[in-house]
Amino acid sequence: MAGKTNDTEDRIIAATIATITKHGSAAISLRQLAQHVGLTTGAFYKHFASKDDLFRAVTVTLSQQLTAQVMPLLAAADTAKEKLCLLGEQLLQASAAQPHVIDFLFFNPQATQQYQPGTDTTDFPLLTLTRQLIAATLASSASTTPPADFFTQVWSFILGYALLIKNGAAVYDRALLARTLDQMLV
Repeated sequence: MAGKTNDTEDRIIAATIATITKHGSAAISLRQLAQHVGLTTGAFYKHFASKDDLFRAVTVTLSQQLTAQVMPLLAAADTAKEKLCLLGEQLLQASAAQPHVIDFLFFNPQATQQYQPGTDTTDFPLLTLTRQLIAATLASSASTTPPADFFTQVWSFILGYALLIKNGAAVYDRALLARTLDQMLV
C-alpha cells in the first residue's frame, strides 16, 4: 500500500467488503468506492496503488476475520481430523450465508496466487490454518497421499459441495463431510 495509513484504509476495505457481499467483486469500481468513503480517485490511490493492491488487502482482512471466527470452535475439537472437518463445516456455512464473499476469498487473483506450494501464506491465516490441519491430519493417519494432493482433494470437495448447496442441488450433511474426509484418507 502506498501513502498514508489511517482509518481511511479500513473504511475503504469495509466498503469493498460491503460491495462484494451485496453484488460480488465484479461490481467493484474504484471510483465509486472512493466516492463512497469521501475521497477523490487520486486520493484513493494514496492508500492503494491499484485494484490488485486493494484486493490483496481485502483478501487478507477476510482471511483474518474468518480465521478468528473458526479458532474458538477448533479449540474444542480433539484431533486434527475433527478440526479439519469443523473448518470444512464453517466454510460451507459461510459459503451459504455469504456466497459472494467466499467466492471472492477463494477465487480472486490475489487469493489464487497463494495456493501454489511453497508460497508464503503468512498474511493469509485461513490458508495457513488449512494447510496445517491437512498436514496434521495426514500425519495422524495411514494415508500416503502427498500433502499438496490432499489439500487439492479437500479444497475441491469443500468448494464443489458449497456450490451444490448454494445452488440448491444439495443440502448440507455433516455426516457426508466426515465420511468423505475418511474416504480421502484411505
